[in-house]
Amino acid sequence: MELIPLSAALGVEVRGFDATKAPTPDELATLLQAYDEHHLLLIRGQSFEPPAQEAFVGLFGPLIDDMGNGNRSAFISNIEMIDGGGGSGMLPFHSDLSFTRSPVHGLALYAVALPEGGTETLFASSAHAAATLPPDLRARVEGRSVHHVLPVSTNLREFKARDLDVIGTDPEMLRPALFEHPRNGQEVLYVTDLHAHSIEGLARDESAQLLDDLFAHLYADENIYVHHWQLGDLVVWDNVALQHARGDVSQGGERTFRRTSMNEFSVIELLPALITIGTDS
Repeated sequence: MELIPLSAALGVEVRGFDATKAPTPDELATLLQAYDEHHLLLIRGQSFEPPAQEAFVGLFGPLIDDMGNGNRSAFISNIEMIDGGGGSGMLPFHSDLSFTRSPVHGLALYAVALPEGGTETLFASSAHAAATLPPDLRARVEGRSVHHVLPVSTNLREFKARDLDVIGTDPEMLRPALFEHPRNGQEVLYVTDLHAHSIEGLARDESAQLLDDLFAHLYADENIYVHHWQLGDLVVWDNVALQHARGDVSQGGERTFRRTSMNEFSVIELLPALITIGTDS
């Protein structure tokens, strides 16, 4: 097994390993350490049926039925008739279910069908952003909490929460902007372009300015890895340490992944109603 860095901020490609087979104890220890240190694992050229994908992803955390269809994996696509679809418009950086009491622990996507012109998913490291946070910006955000909101009352699929008015029935969670990762203790800057609505205790203009400054640091080029998908790619990532985004994928052909998620609770348990969120990454 060989680990090849994908960027300075995050990610390694795992070579010389077949994820359809059970890893040896040494291989598993290497994979888990790499997952904690780099937060994203890429394994190319895999040929998976759902049970094999679920068995491998389950090594990194408990699997859930996050589509509400009774299965531990589901197809996510820009083709609406495939499972729940998933949407095709631009999706800003986010951490899945940050607006609930238990964000998704980790995610995995397996590339099943890709457009001829190629397609990308962008990843940003909240852990690397925290570690490189400038002192003046840290002083402004340290000790503050952020309102993460899913404004379902707007009936919009592509939105940024801070640009919208929210009401009491919209799913919302107040979280520290800086906190320790629950598994590995690394500090994480947990503000997202999609769901961060406002910073508690600040006037609206001051909150908006601080969010803009945090996003400029968090989404700077040196903190981003752009993954160019190939058929058979399996990407497993830490949803707390990383955020992900995509551009518009409404043109150019089918873009379908089989998704597996890790969490403590199902989507149905976490939301007041079953909501199609549109996070196909």
